[in-house]
Amino acid sequence: MTNLKNVLLGLVPLVLLVVLGELVLWSVGAGEREQQLSLSRGFDRTASYLVPDPATPGGWRTQMF
Repeated sequence: MTNLKNVLLGLVPLVLLVVLGELVLWSVGAGEREQQLSLSRGFDRTASYLVPDPATPGGWRTQMF
C-alpha cells in the first residue's frame, strides 16, 4: 500500500506539470496549424516530379532537384 501511495504522489506533480505546460503553450499559440512545417517542404502538391522531356521523344526528366 505504501508503494502505491508513493507512486501516486510522484505521478500527480508530473501530470500537473505536463497539464500546466500544455496550457501555457496553448495560451501563447504554440502549435497552431499555421506555424507548423509543411510536409510538402514548399513544393506544390499538384506539381509532377517527372515530366515529359521535349528534347528526347518518349523521355522523361525531373523538374525538381
